[in-house]
Amino acid sequence: MKAKVQTNFKSSYKAGYVAKDIAQFYNRGTAIKDKIEIVLNQLRELTDTKSLKTLSQDAVQAFVDTLTDRIDNGELKTKTTSTYISALNDIIRYTNENLNKNLDTVSAKENSLNTGHIEYMDRSVSQELSSSFQSYISQQEGIQSQALAHSVALQKEFGLRLRESLAIKRETLQNALKDGKLRLSRKDMTKDARKRIIPLTKDSQRESIARTLDFMKKNHLQSLIPVQTLKQQYNFAEKVRASFIKSSGEHFRYHDLRHTFAHNLKKEGANEKDIAKRLGHGRLEKTYTA
Repeated sequence: MKAKVQTNFKSSYKAGYVAKDIAQFYNRGTAIKDKIEIVLNQLRELTDTKSLKTLSQDAVQAFVDTLTDRIDNGELKTKTTSTYISALNDIIRYTNENLNKNLDTVSAKENSLNTGHIEYMDRSVSQELSSSFQSYISQQEGIQSQALAHSVALQKEFGLRLRESLAIKRETLQNALKDGKLRLSRKDMTKDARKRIIPLTKDSQRESIARTLDFMKKNHLQSLIPVQTLKQQYNFAEKVRASFIKSSGEHFRYHDLRHTFAHNLKKEGANEKDIAKRLGHGRLEKTYTA
């Protein structure tokens, strides 16, 4: 084992030292060192992992799931993501070699993080898992948790992205109950500011909107962001998800609620073009169906 192996990244300052060690170990330059440092900091923030000694496969998967969501939300390009995956794999290999671990490296292709054609599969969230996650959220205290619970319900009922479900405007929901259509636009933080219309076809959709509006009115909110910024609530949502995975051992992604919505539409007989429109996809090949 290498003498004085750096393992502690409980702060950004210490993460820099670990990243430098890993980059030097593989004779990499400053660019990859910076990416390794970013990945270490995000692992800490998202999964509360603060040392290579406690790095787990669940923490690795939680980070990968977050990348998938960020790509779908338009925050990352697949080219940038590939450098993060490369940095993550350097971290994993370094950990395995120096700390006698046996963590699996990450395949960008298998996790649908590569460029090119993607083979889709049914990644729907089961009713049992959905209920379990909602129950976990309800056990958390504070208005941020309450807002998250409503956003999760909207994601499942309308196939919204996490960002959209948090930023959706009170006015948008009010109008949906009036005319029977959820009309999303730039103000609701849709990807690429793209407009889309989702018909309300089920009682559960109307009930979810009504409950959300009641929560917003009682707490004087214009969206499901009860803190100063969207980023704060988004990061809170990711931390809750990571904590749920760690405590339950279940694999859950917000993005898979969009799969659930699409899969249910397909079972009900909707064609791919219609599903793509409701999801806000510009290309049919991006439609998430089973």
